[in-house]
Amino acid sequence: MGRAWGIAFSLLLAPLHAGAVDQIHLWHAVGGWPGVELEKLVARFNASQRGVRVATGYSGEAQAAVLEAPRRGATLLVLPYNASMVLYYNRDALRRAGLAAEPPRTWYEMAPAIGALVDAGQACGYVTASPARILLENAGAWPEDSRVAFDNVMVRWVAMLASWQRSGYFTYARQGEEAERRFVAGQCAFLTTSPSRQVELRSRSRFDVGVAPLPGYEDAATARHGGAGVWLLPGRSKRDYEAAARLLEYLARPEVQAEWREETGGARLAPAGYDLPQLRRIVDEELEAVWGGKKTALDALSAAVKRGNGLIAKR
Repeated sequence: MGRAWGIAFSLLLAPLHAGAVDQIHLWHAVGGWPGVELEKLVARFNASQRGVRVATGYSGEAQAAVLEAPRRGATLLVLPYNASMVLYYNRDALRRAGLAAEPPRTWYEMAPAIGALVDAGQACGYVTASPARILLENAGAWPEDSRVAFDNVMVRWVAMLASWQRSGYFTYARQGEEAERRFVAGQCAFLTTSPSRQVELRSRSRFDVGVAPLPGYEDAATARHGGAGVWLLPGRSKRDYEAAARLLEYLARPEVQAEWREETGGARLAPAGYDLPQLRRIVDEELEAVWGGKKTALDALSAAVKRGNGLIAKR
């Protein structure tokens, strides 16, 4: 499910103050060519607007600092950077169900955790409005020959969600706003959506919101792990946090993510010229047939491959 990352990438954000422009300082431990690319992205962000300026600094101590960050009360914002989707979770709901305050790390561990939540009275365990994005952008559905392909791990994941839906563990929301509304209302304990949504989700929620990488499969040798961790230090003003959020929203843009992956060797979102929104719609349409009990996971993904590659052939 994508290529493994072999670089250390940790970011710490802290505010600076200089006149009318909001400034933040980004400390990182990204060496070599990826570090050059990161500096280029930040420079382009600074040039794209006038309200926020980001000053970067390389430090070999950044990796050690990120280990200390949780003990200093820092908040994990985005992990990993090379993913367009992350897992948000309701820490309070996990505690009420007698679970650890941190989420499961594998999909296998998610099922019993959701079961415990449901038994404790949770109306909804897991909700997502973007399963197509998980498959296409995080699961590495783009092999080197630039064709859509879903391996057996992806088929297993879709089949698992279909069984969870029948058991009441998983809810599919057609619109992203509906999925987020159910999460911030406390109805659903787990949510997958973009890392750039974390500021909005935290401001709207009346519970302790956590964010983590998407779960994986331990027996999937090619599953992607690791990536960037962005930590926001505590004790700052709302204006400082809004400035940091603008940088994170820029870094989470699909075209920026695609460039980062292309230039640093990570898995790509999609090669230039592809109609990625249309490809997502194709995959979502096929997945909806699974949720509706009209197709098996294998049949739906096979159809998505055929239709997706037909779309690519027209470019």
